[in-house]
Amino acid sequence: MWRRLSAFGVALRSASLWLEDKPLVIIIAAAGTTVGVVFVLAWSAGGTRVMRLTEANHAWAWLGVCLAGELIAYAGYVFTVRDMARVDEGSEMSLRISAQTVIVGFGVFAATRSSGGFAVDSWAFQKAGASRREAEARAVGLGLLEYLVLSIGALIASAALFFRLDGHASNSATLPSLLILPSLALGFYLTSPKRGRRLGRLRGGYLRRWFAILIAGAMSVRALLLSPREHGVGVLGNAAYWAGDILCLWAALRIVDARISVAALVLAYSGG
Repeated sequence: MWRRLSAFGVALRSASLWLEDKPLVIIIAAAGTTVGVVFVLAWSAGGTRVMRLTEANHAWAWLGVCLAGELIAYAGYVFTVRDMARVDEGSEMSLRISAQTVIVGFGVFAATRSSGGFAVDSWAFQKAGASRREAEARAVGLGLLEYLVLSIGALIASAALFFRLDGHASNSATLPSLLILPSLALGFYLTSPKRGRRLGRLRGGYLRRWFAILIAGAMSVRALLLSPREHGVGVLGNAAYWAGDILCLWAALRIVDARISVAALVLAYSGG
């Protein structure tokens, strides 16, 4: 049985490597799947009704808002990458290189490579002057910062819904967001200067090395957050990244005349 599983794993890996050399196949397959899902959802909701709603609500105008939201998101992330490169006395990264990194990391490379945008971010940080280990830590820090900002947004949205400040949702939808608080406390504890430096230098097997890079990345996030004068633009840029993406979702819902409160939208997006 183990031999069969091992052989299956090898075959799966070979297939993945084969696909990575054919990005056009992945793009066409992904686009086709997306279009197919759109038609299935429209059919299940009633094709005639969906067409009537999209025509009545000026769908192309809302698609323009979707585009604006994504442009805001990309622009915000450009500043986040740039600030993450220079945190902790790191090297300066130009806006041009930062923009290229974001475009490639979120574009075809991320869609057609198993390493995704992480490999692009790590490479860009190394080109900016960081060592390989520092670059990996900063790339991990980018991901941690993303979900830290989104988690705080989800927590605020949950509070607004729980106290009926902007709509209402059940306790089962809002209370799980409280798990964010102990997670933040644990992260703050692990990244204290003395403890974080010790844990970030761990050596050994894969898991110990992975944990050390995770802690080093979290320390970069802590340094970025605690230096608002130097790195406030990076944090605000990450908030703009999520805000732009959520704006795109809101505009897409408006195409079919769907109405939802801001708090419910943020919580639904972050949960998704």
